[in-house]
Amino acid sequence: MKEKNSNKITETTKQTKQTRLSQTFCPLVSIKEILRIPQAIKDDYAGQPTSPLLVAESCGISPTSSNWRTLTGASVAYGLTNGGYNSKNISLTELGERIVAPILEGDDLVALRESIMKPTLFAEIYSTYNGNKLPKNNIAYNILAKKGVSKEKQENTWQIIKDNANEAKILRIISGNEFICLEANSNQASKIIDNETDIENDFDIDNQEELMVPNELLEKMSISTPTCIEKQTGTEKRKPNIFISHGKNNTVIVGQLKELLAYGQMEPVVSIERETTAIPVPDKVFDDMRSCDAGIIHIDFENVPINNGENTYERINENVLIEIGAAIALYGKRVILLCKKDTTLPSNLQGLYRCEYEGNQLDYNSTMKLLKTMQELRELM
Repeated sequence: MKEKNSNKITETTKQTKQTRLSQTFCPLVSIKEILRIPQAIKDDYAGQPTSPLLVAESCGISPTSSNWRTLTGASVAYGLTNGGYNSKNISLTELGERIVAPILEGDDLVALRESIMKPTLFAEIYSTYNGNKLPKNNIAYNILAKKGVSKEKQENTWQIIKDNANEAKILRIISGNEFICLEANSNQASKIIDNETDIENDFDIDNQEELMVPNELLEKMSISTPTCIEKQTGTEKRKPNIFISHGKNNTVIVGQLKELLAYGQMEPVVSIERETTAIPVPDKVFDDMRSCDAGIIHIDFENVPINNGENTYERINENVLIEIGAAIALYGKRVILLCKKDTTLPSNLQGLYRCEYEGNQLDYNSTMKLLKTMQELRELM
């Protein structure tokens, strides 16, 4: 009997642990509810680090309540403040200050969108459904259950996801259906990505009569030079920053991209190497992305074990989806997806620029396409 009781206790403990999700993964309250914390620090204490006791007083909340613990934890998860309920001080982050005290018109909305992409689960949902209709509640709850959200929290979590999208103006209601549109512009109506658009048709090599890659650049990129190529000099322009996101073992391609961007009078900003496990986009990466005008995201895949590890199936790395979502939120359609030939992408990514390559590095054809794409993107910067 003792052994059976022990097993029951163990099983109960496991079930309890499974329902305890970090707020950095899934905050318990919406961004709108959290904004009163950074707003109070800015309004009542000139944006200076302030003790949790005084901040709680300004917010009209008991500093000893569980609600205050939840709110301060969620504020950290959204990237708005540093310091929890038991810290010496709670201070505004740069992101939080941009929301409550913007110095550029429209930057508060941009920062708000960055904030709701901080929690891992929310970023995955927004990236997955970008350009697509949100699922019905029962389907959404099943999705959340697979992500580890307990049954009693699924309804509230789904409502928070939709409330945040509405607050950040990335939720669009079209013909009675709810869509996510990460590239939504606060100054003009945005368009849902047309899943039938085939950008690849724009890069027909036979039609690029005037586009040539110089021999000097091809040599630096270790690409054999076709005999028909002649030298071409680039014109001096303002150097836009281009964010490069990459996975593991892609140093050759990253080197090629840096050479190509340097030739095109663009400044490469290379992200840190991403891990396999899905984590929130680090602040350093967000800072790098925010300083850029466009992005190149390398599509990575991971093998997921099934049937107790006997078999595996391939899927896009979850961190890649998060990075794509963040890039679309920041750059709109100024995003290039770099992937191996014949890669199948989710339908909601079909409207983005796409460049394919074969093997482990860019070849001449893929370089031509990429150069052409970058020239087109420069017109949008």
